[in-house]
Amino acid sequence: MKTYGKEILQEKPFSTLWAAWSAAREKGELIPPRTALRLQDLAAITSDLAVLQSGGDGEFYFQLQGQDMADRIQRTAKDEAISDLMAPSARDTTNKILADIIDTPQGGLVIFDAHYTSGKHCIVGVLYLPVLDQTGMVRKLIGVYHPLEILGYKAPIAKTRSGGELLISHPIDITP
Repeated sequence: MKTYGKEILQEKPFSTLWAAWSAAREKGELIPPRTALRLQDLAAITSDLAVLQSGGDGEFYFQLQGQDMADRIQRTAKDEAISDLMAPSARDTTNKILADIIDTPQGGLVIFDAHYTSGKHCIVGVLYLPVLDQTGMVRKLIGVYHPLEILGYKAPIAKTRSGGELLISHPIDITP
């Protein structure tokens, strides 16, 4: 099995999102508007895509969710806070990671052990990239969520000091 590292970003579907997001930027532009992303460039990965919106309350809410993601969590999470899908020990960390992506701005690679209501669990990788909302502000993220075992990766799961599962996060430089 492959070991975890940033090389995950070279794998589809992560490389597909990066290429579509990069192509949507105007020359010299740091962050593209969400509306500049072309659906045909994302067609192969729409089932794993999600768009999150900052609620201004420290929470991030799903605006869009792909079908494979909905199937894995066994429901549609539209308008639901992402922290509602997380273990309580991971909620603050998750919201901080997402806020840092928007505030810096930067991309983010997050890896976590997802436990589903079905009793299944898998290691999931997520590439989050910031996009501009309709007002030109960075309040949205587009992300591709994909089980890493499908790609042959096995990510280490570490424990936090409090005993909760650790989210593994790496910032991604987005400068053109």
